[in-house]
Amino acid sequence: MKYCPRCNTLNEDDALFCKRCGFSFENDYDDNVTNTKVKTKTKVKRKGGRDKTKVKYKEGKPERKMSFFQKFMMFFFILLCIVLIGACGILVYHIYETENIDIPNVIGESYDDACQTLREAKLNCSQTQKIVEDKEDVGIVLKQSGGSKAAENEVIKLTVGVLDSRVTVPNVKGMSLEDALAEFNKEGVKYKLEYEESNEDENTVLGQSVRGGKKIENTETVTLIIAKAKEEVQGPEESPSDDTLDTTNEGTNTANDTSDTTTTE
Repeated sequence: MKYCPRCNTLNEDDALFCKRCGFSFENDYDDNVTNTKVKTKTKVKRKGGRDKTKVKYKEGKPERKMSFFQKFMMFFFILLCIVLIGACGILVYHIYETENIDIPNVIGESYDDACQTLREAKLNCSQTQKIVEDKEDVGIVLKQSGGSKAAENEVIKLTVGVLDSRVTVPNVKGMSLEDALAEFNKEGVKYKLEYEESNEDENTVLGQSVRGGKKIENTETVTLIIAKAKEEVQGPEESPSDDTLDTTNEGTNTANDTSDTTTTE
């Protein structure tokens, strides 16, 4: 007995064809049969005391190779995509070069001259300050933002050098008023005085509104608290004693008696 390779049906050993599907056992497998996968499914049903077997089969689809024309079209499509991407890049670069303005180099110029140069190139400017120690760099453009190109009316940020206008507050707490004012005048710090009663020596600095060593703008004012002597408190006026009151009263009575005497005469 032998099975049919196509429908998996059991046949006699000397059978030339399959009794179910007619497959020829004498022919060898061709390319289509070789590249075909066969899936089988067997169902067993019991009816009338006898087993009945049904065999279902499903032939797989033969594998297909890509033809030369399909390969050529795939290559052509990839090449077309590369060309389109390159063309878009060239177009963007061309627009960037033609539509944007060359930014003039204004580093080393004064801020006013630099802004004038940028306005002539149809650009705007803004200022950012940077503290410098060299007086020659004051008011000079030290740095500018942007690359080599910019859109029309774009704002170019210019970094301009400025001197440090801040002053350092001296620590004068506990000093005499004269010494404290000398230190403030030396550092160029503005001040105002407020007096406060204290047990400390008169004209001694009790405190300051800004701590010593801090840097502030030269326009700010520091308040100094100065000690002054406490005022003496006077006691209440003494009330007259009982003896004084009695004496006064006696004097008044005597006067009244004299008046009466005089009137009577």
